[in-house]
Amino acid sequence: MNTSIFRIRYITFLILGTVGVPSYSWAATYKAASCSQSAVQTAIDSATNGDTVTVPAGSCTWTSIVNIGSKAITLQGAGIGQTNITHNVSGSQVQLIQFSQHSTSSTRITGFSFLNGSYDHRFIGCSGDQRYLSAPMRIDNNTFTASASPAILLDLFSCRGLIDHNALTASNNSEMIHNWGAGTAGWSADVTPGSTNALYVESNTFNNGTSGDWGAQSAIQSYDAARIVVRYNTFNDSQVDTHGGSNIGTRWFEFYENTFNTKFTSWEQSFDIRAGSGVIYNNHKTGVTNNPAIMLRYECRSGDAGYRVGEGLNRAHWSPVYVWGNDASLPVASATGSECSSESIQSGVNFISSSSKPSSMKRLQQSTENASTTYSYVPFTYPFPLDANGLPKTSGTTTSVTTLQPPTNVRVSL
Repeated sequence: MNTSIFRIRYITFLILGTVGVPSYSWAATYKAASCSQSAVQTAIDSATNGDTVTVPAGSCTWTSIVNIGSKAITLQGAGIGQTNITHNVSGSQVQLIQFSQHSTSSTRITGFSFLNGSYDHRFIGCSGDQRYLSAPMRIDNNTFTASASPAILLDLFSCRGLIDHNALTASNNSEMIHNWGAGTAGWSADVTPGSTNALYVESNTFNNGTSGDWGAQSAIQSYDAARIVVRYNTFNDSQVDTHGGSNIGTRWFEFYENTFNTKFTSWEQSFDIRAGSGVIYNNHKTGVTNNPAIMLRYECRSGDAGYRVGEGLNRAHWSPVYVWGNDASLPVASATGSECSSESIQSGVNFISSSSKPSSMKRLQQSTENASTTYSYVPFTYPFPLDANGLPKTSGTTTSVTTLQPPTNVRVSL
């Protein structure tokens, strides 16, 4: 070893040891020998937290799952249209790439084109902390295209982080992003509006190319006390949905500055809100002049009575949905018994609609709040701020991610 390098490392060791900081090694890059599943998995198996695995250009069909595990690494293709991966793993509800979120370091998947998904073949599966306290992941700058119908493209379970600058395409009866929360436990955990302790879906394009049936094409479906922020996306002939039904309802949502385009005169609604509290504001509509709407309703299915629109912490009433500033072509509509004979959505109780942002809003989302608590909503910074490594910053949240940067003024020669 070069003696000057040895001295630098020795001095660094002494300094770090003196202040009681554990030693670290700088992040490494592992190059997969090809885009084949085995080559990518071999490179991932060699990597450790903070490393990058690069996948070269090419077209490969994977017949086995790639498992990242809980390693906080970056899996980086050569770019959209360059590294093309076709899902051909047999079985039911198979996630082509699987990972679990690390508690303090981020995982990222970027630079791929994924092809041939179906309802039972999902491209990426993520599992996170039930309280949305894992280090934020990032899935960005990819394309996801399903050639079969119906399709689920991303399957996410309490995943915190950022999905941005992707193009997702599927046909009717598809639910392109499945967003699951923690179930009943998620209804007893505190939620902070405008924080990063949620799944952020930002600056993506969703395409439905075949169906004019609004009910058959959900770009995003949220379930089981999920938390989600959807902003600055383009939805082409597709809707956003918060589920109730036989599943435990969505807990919290923030939907704003999205644009919905439709060419189908049969299209009825852009938001189908069946559970949860949150805000819906400054969304836009282009295309045919039919009656797309912000629909708030109950479902007449088992479990609905306990998970209704506008319910707050521990399902205590009320933490209303607030709606304001949307295009006139996105009117608010609510079910008054037609959807469920025993229940109806009430303006002023389940939701509050206004022309502009209210200065004060009711909120019952934290254990320190009660029926008279009010707040002023402030959204998180847009664009979602990223650090020098292209990972989400976590400033202002309950956890932090520390990324160790190598020195810039040291030259290494062997």
